[in-house]
Amino acid sequence: MAHSVIPTLSSSGSNHAVLRLGTKPLGAVLFAKTRMHSKAKPPRDIARLDKSHALWKKCFRNYADLSSPLWARRTLYRLKGRPILVNEIFLPALLTYSTTES
Repeated sequence: MAHSVIPTLSSSGSNHAVLRLGTKPLGAVLFAKTRMHSKAKPPRDIARLDKSHALWKKCFRNYADLSSPLWARRTLYRLKGRPILVNEIFLPALLTYSTTES
């Protein structure tokens, strides 16, 4: 489950297209090959969310069989120098995902 915060100034001018992604993932814009990449990694926070955390409760509203704890990551990206905050919560089903075919 992900949630992005895009300040008004970050979605104006040449960045306005970020508001019209449709079904295109935000990552496709943030990691486009044509974009200049900085050698520095973007600021990132990792958190362990237990049942008392507001984000855990928000997920629980959509996924009633949710276990505790959950892991989350918050990353501050820049699109043409403007900030975009992406919050990701890793749901338990991710841990059972396999990249190998059955």
